[in-house]
Amino acid sequence: MAERLLLLLTTLLFLSCSSEEAERHAHQGVMDLRGADLSKEAIPLNGEWTLIWNNQDTLYSLQPSSWTSLQYHGKFLPVQGQARYELFVLLDSTDTEPLVLSTKEINSESTLWVNGKRIPDIGKKRLNITLNPQQTGMYIQIDVRNSSDIRPGIPCPVYLGTFSAMNIREQRYLGIQAVLVGVFLLMSALYFASWILRRKERRSMLLALYSLVWGAFSFFQGVEASPLEVLFPGIPTLWIQKGYLFAVILAFPLTNRLWLELFPTKILRKTLPLLDLASLGFALTLFLPGPIWWKWFFLYLIVGNVYMLILLIAVIAAVWKRVPDAWLFGVGLLVFYSTVAMGTLHFQGEWVGAGALALVLTDSFLLTRRRIQAFDTVDTQRIKLLRMQHLKEELSGLVLQQQQSERREKQLAALLDHLEQPILVLNDDNTVCYTNQSLNHFWGHNESLLGKSWSQLCVEERNMENGMVACHLYREWGTNWIAVAQKVDLEIGNESLLALFFQNSVRSPNPNPENFPTPPNNALDPHRLAKTILEQSLQIWTQCTGLDKASFAETSLLWKVYMDANGWRRTPTLDKYLELTKMPRLPKWRKVLDSADFVLATAQFRAWNDPQIQDLKALRDQLEKII
Repeated sequence: MAERLLLLLTTLLFLSCSSEEAERHAHQGVMDLRGADLSKEAIPLNGEWTLIWNNQDTLYSLQPSSWTSLQYHGKFLPVQGQARYELFVLLDSTDTEPLVLSTKEINSESTLWVNGKRIPDIGKKRLNITLNPQQTGMYIQIDVRNSSDIRPGIPCPVYLGTFSAMNIREQRYLGIQAVLVGVFLLMSALYFASWILRRKERRSMLLALYSLVWGAFSFFQGVEASPLEVLFPGIPTLWIQKGYLFAVILAFPLTNRLWLELFPTKILRKTLPLLDLASLGFALTLFLPGPIWWKWFFLYLIVGNVYMLILLIAVIAAVWKRVPDAWLFGVGLLVFYSTVAMGTLHFQGEWVGAGALALVLTDSFLLTRRRIQAFDTVDTQRIKLLRMQHLKEELSGLVLQQQQSERREKQLAALLDHLEQPILVLNDDNTVCYTNQSLNHFWGHNESLLGKSWSQLCVEERNMENGMVACHLYREWGTNWIAVAQKVDLEIGNESLLALFFQNSVRSPNPNPENFPTPPNNALDPHRLAKTILEQSLQIWTQCTGLDKASFAETSLLWKVYMDANGWRRTPTLDKYLELTKMPRLPKWRKVLDSADFVLATAQFRAWNDPQIQDLKALRDQLEKII
């Protein structure tokens, strides 16, 4: 809402900055001021002046302007040359009060003629001219000869009025210029104070320097008699104009750093030193000799306009990306450039005042928005703190519930351990998650079953008529046996479990822990025999060839080899055969025998009576007889 009000107010200010001065213009070398009260208001002599180029050709030139903007025979007039400006002003014959002709000093060599009388002191900003009562007009002639000025002609308005009206205009204009300079100095002081108090905010320092540079520029451009000309009267006017442009160009690196704060990108950070060097080199070219500088004058205008266009695009991009304060800064920047273009260069005090007021409003809205953003940040932090407290309370409640649940689980497990009936509980993935103490006695050994898959423990299941299930159980250290169990589905929390309640009527042949069977030898267990054959085969293979397990699998073409994500060769199938817990219940015995034969064929150069060779061959024949 504040941005819309600012835009509306700025628009109304520009629309209200019209003046009655603009209603009177010269037409084809004649300006009618009859009926105008010159004692109340000084009137600028703007409009079509007659221009005689090189005392030969006659043109009409809109003033104030430079003759380089005029075309003659399809070409622009050159910078160097001479011209005569003529204007006839119609006045009332009843005006007897002396009139004052006021203008900024014409930089080129010039001569002023009024009603055929030469006025020698054109270098002064005021020319007192007294008209006779019989005279009904004023014929003004200005001869201009240019050889060093970049803006030849009459670039500033010429005002006509009485002495009192001219004093009022100058006081109003200087007052408005003082307000404009004061606004920039005040903004610079505020930003410098913010930077000193908060040294981390580099943007405040850049804005302070930015305001200070443009405040100084407005001061030098605002005063009709330049302070440099007063302090150093011997300095040529051309060098003073170059000094103004030098100050403007030096503001470019400052603006680049300001946009680096708005857009902290790597590209802008890397190209910033190059832009600074380019700006400094561009500024130093202003101090080249006059003839060289004239040839490149239009280049300065082009570069300046392109840079302003890039700056405007950067403002639009900042608004589009929702950079904080970019919208208000862009409006203030546009208002400032409009003020400089319409106020300072054309010397219309109303536009300067409107621009100063708009800058004050922009800065006040900017500070207000920052204050609101600070309050919003505090409220956001307070809300986050409250949310964190609520989350902390919820986490504390969840931890307490988890502790209570674990305590209840321990109590339940203790009760189940004292039951005589064997109980086994499976997860969703058919892995064992709980067994009581009776199950260990029922199973026949002390090995933990937790984490094992049900498919490794049960070979086959068959449903019985009474709702029971007959399970063909597998035991590694003994013979397989059949047990009867009852399946019960359990829902505990969000988990679905399956409980097996085994019947004690069918027990292991050796249910007592002290009578657990000892591990059998290789002759009674073909799985262990196969594991031993593969281990000895790999040992002999490594001794004979110096290669690893993956090379054996790849060379023999008996086992599959895979490449993992890191580029390592893996043999998952062969690894399963080397571990009893992972070996299939029905292994491929022929592949084990072929592996032993391949190693024996590879090691044929070794002595046949080698103990390792003899042992491997004996184990191989033994496994072949068993299967």
